Amino acid sequence: MLFARFPQRRVSVGRWLLAVALTGGFPTLSSAQPAVPAPEAVPVVEHSPLDGTIIGEVKIVGLQRVDESYVRNQLRAQPGQAYAQEEVQGDRGRLLRTGRFYDVRAEPQLLDGRIVLTYTLVERQAILSVDYEGAYAFKRKKLDEALPFAAGDPLSLFMVRQGQEAIERLYKEKGYAYVEVTFDEKLAENEQRVVYLIVENQRVRVREVSFEGNTVFSKQELQGVVATKPYLPIFRAGDFDPDRAVRDAAAVQKYYRDRGYLDAEVGYRSEFEDVAREKLVVVFQVNEGTRYLVGELRLQGFNVFTEEELLTEMILKVGDPLLDARLQADVKRLTTLYGSHGYIYAHVVPSWVFAAEPGQVVVTLAFAEGQPFNIGDIQVRGNAHTQEKCVRRELRFYPEEIYDITKTQDAENRLKGTGLFTAATIEPVGDEQGVRDVLVTVEENPQTTQFIAGVGASSNSGLIGNITLENTNFDITDWPKSWGEFFRGRAFRGAGQTMRISLNPGTELNSFRVDFREPYLMDKPIGFGAGVYLFDRDRDGYTEQRVGTTFSFDKRFEDGFLKGWAGEVAFRAEYVNVKDRQAFAAKDIRDVDGGNYLSTARLSLVHDTTDSRFTPSRGHRFRASWEQAGAMGGDFYHAKLGANYVQHWTVFVDENDRKSVVSARGEVNQILGDAPVFERYYAGGIGSMRGFNYRGISPRDGLRNNRVGGDFMALCGAEYSFPLYTDLIRGVFFTDMGTVERDFGISTWRMSIGGGIRLTLPIFGTIPMEFDLAAPISKGGDDDTQIFSFFIGLPFF
Repeated sequence: MLFARFPQRRVSVGRWLLAVALTGGFPTLSSAQPAVPAPEAVPVVEHSPLDGTIIGEVKIVGLQRVDESYVRNQLRAQPGQAYAQEEVQGDRGRLLRTGRFYDVRAEPQLLDGRIVLTYTLVERQAILSVDYEGAYAFKRKKLDEALPFAAGDPLSLFMVRQGQEAIERLYKEKGYAYVEVTFDEKLAENEQRVVYLIVENQRVRVREVSFEGNTVFSKQELQGVVATKPYLPIFRAGDFDPDRAVRDAAAVQKYYRDRGYLDAEVGYRSEFEDVAREKLVVVFQVNEGTRYLVGELRLQGFNVFTEEELLTEMILKVGDPLLDARLQADVKRLTTLYGSHGYIYAHVVPSWVFAAEPGQVVVTLAFAEGQPFNIGDIQVRGNAHTQEKCVRRELRFYPEEIYDITKTQDAENRLKGTGLFTAATIEPVGDEQGVRDVLVTVEENPQTTQFIAGVGASSNSGLIGNITLENTNFDITDWPKSWGEFFRGRAFRGAGQTMRISLNPGTELNSFRVDFREPYLMDKPIGFGAGVYLFDRDRDGYTEQRVGTTFSFDKRFEDGFLKGWAGEVAFRAEYVNVKDRQAFAAKDIRDVDGGNYLSTARLSLVHDTTDSRFTPSRGHRFRASWEQAGAMGGDFYHAKLGANYVQHWTVFVDENDRKSVVSARGEVNQILGDAPVFERYYAGGIGSMRGFNYRGISPRDGLRNNRVGGDFMALCGAEYSFPLYTDLIRGVFFTDMGTVERDFGISTWRMSIGGGIRLTLPIFGTIPMEFDLAAPISKGGDDDTQIFSFFIGLPFF
């Protein structure tokens, strides 16, 4: 850490001797141990006159409780091997370090030209029992699990004291801040019985966390730094741990110092609200001090780049506050600058001293540049089941190029982003002058094949089941040679393709899909996808059934002015059956009653910089598309134009790396031509506009006032997401706005505001849950509103 200071430590001879005695290096003087001479220190002996003589036999003497096979597994000296005094002394030390023996001696004897090696062992006495007195808060099993030993293990007072500390930690973590734990040392030594005496005292819950003396940072901001939290029924226990409070005070102090307040000091005090000392207020006392500014920036040891080039790369400037995060970011930026030019071992060491002027510091960056390197061979390790080309195609660097660490870092992220690997590291190896081979090491994801069965519910689709078989490391050419290979999972794997089969029966929606995707068609950065599906859903005034197929091609642009973009061409062919039509339904519904044929071709352009596909915290995603119906025949001819944009910002990160995120989105869609009701736009519900029913925003028509959809839709909104309890429970505040109109234009603008809870429960995998309350503050006269919306996914296994 930049501002950490390390005091010198002095260790007395007495403490050193005590440590050696407790770890078994010297015998503990006790009446419980046999009267044998103290074991001599294991000397380091390089040679013996018997070295090189073949060992004929190894004897073990003195065992009572320890199994002989356990001892022999510790020995390196074995019959048939050459005797080595150094190896035998190593065996003695290894046996003593197990803690099971009070003394170990080794005696070699030469008989008939071979050595008989005898190990004489004196066992430590075993613990007969472990008991607890005064323990009411925890069951015996929980206390036993906290101990580093159990009944039957060799008695070691050092381990007994470790157990004492472990029990204290266990209690303090549950709010018993003033627990007292002792044990009877003489009883343990004389009778080999360990009895812990526990005085639990009251369990203390934190009722409030406050701060004194903070003028720069708000209470809310500092509360995100500390781990001590007040009691919150169901969600948070609020247990007080004085050790945690000490760490929290240090964390707040570091928070200040990392932001330029180099003299900041933080402590805490506790105040009880009640006589029973159960309700506690924790007050962190802050002395902020002066915020120091950078008075001078000094660069030392640089030759490859000019001072102007290096200073231009830096964020920290003269006159800025000394922010640790900014300084560390500059170190990373400068190291990356060197690494991108082949100086892969370059490093930058920051330091600072107080300047002569009050409130200022002098910051020095010392450069160790090293020499540039080119890439030699590229080696891949760890892909036991995945084809090597699945790794190499994500690297995008080649032999004889300059070793650019930005390319290797990007390759690591791409490898992990494929989902085929849980970890990927790329590092330079070798010692050739000016050249380094590249070692790519991956850890394969053991869960690329998953079978998921479960049930879910949402306000959009009612109750719905889910049975899915998915393989994200599929190989369509790897057919099994036997049924055994198939059922053991040794077929159809290794090419990085995706095959997904899903069945979703429900109360309002039924669907079945089979999808296949090849991310690198003919080993080029061109993706290919194909799928077939069945779909059945109740609509307003009719039932909609679809049978269709899709196939697509997508291209990721790696360079040029479209770098970072992806283009897609997709084709869809469907048979849409409109049945169970309501009597006197709207004309637009009657016009498509029965069977309908639909074909479309869609062109899309996507730019995605988000850091996560499922829970993004920064970056944006933009998508624009044109879909033309009737291009390949069918009953309809129209075009659908659309564009949507989503941006994410991380606005705060607490000490547990939990992020508070603001997201904003906008979407515009327009139909050109006459589209059927099942291709038009509707809004409302989760994922669209909360506060309104699923498809509750739509133009209406007919005697029954049926929802018939619109040709124009515009939606926008913003959401603030923040952690409530770990990352398993998050809160959200949001606003949704938009409209759906018959034609281009806005006649009624809808708006809702609300909040909700996001739960991610690690039960039988991951169970996502969303619960939202939203109030429409602007709506149309025919809109269907819905205050409460939800989504629950419950996998069986």
